[in-house]
Amino acid sequence: MTEVTLPPLGTLLADKYRLDREIGRGGMGIVYAAHHETLGQQVAVKLLAVPGHAPPTVVDRFLREARAVVRLRSEHVVRVYDVGSLPGGIHYLVMDLLEGEDLMRRLQTKGCCRSKRPSICSCRPARGSPRPTRPGSCTAT
Repeated sequence: MTEVTLPPLGTLLADKYRLDREIGRGGMGIVYAAHHETLGQQVAVKLLAVPGHAPPTVVDRFLREARAVVRLRSEHVVRVYDVGSLPGGIHYLVMDLLEGEDLMRRLQTKGCCRSKRPSICSCRPARGSPRPTRPGSCTAT
C-alpha cells in the first residue's frame, strides 16, 4: 500500500483552513486544530488518511458520519461545517473545536468522576449517532 502524505502544519487546506496543531490521531486519520482564514474562526479538521486511495466503503462511512452529525441538533454534539476531499485521496471534515481533555485521559489521571455536574464526565452516544462512542473521542470540559 502507498503511504499517505499528510499536509504539514501551517498548510492552508481548501484555500481556507490553516492547520495549527495536531489534536489527536487514530487508525484512519488525524484531527487538527485549525483556523478559518476568512472568518477568523477556530475549528477542528479531521483528515481521513488511509494509505493509498480510501476504499469507497471507508469514504462512504466517513460521509455518512458527517451527514448524521449534521442532522443532530444538541449542545452536546459538535457541529459540522464543511466536508470535502483533497488531491491525493485525503478527505476532510470541519467541525467545532472543543477545548478540554479527552475523557480517557481524565479517567486515567483523575479516576472516576465525582463531579456535581455529572455531564462533565459522561459521554454516551447521542440519539441517531452512527456508532458507539469511545472514551477517547469524548471531551471533558
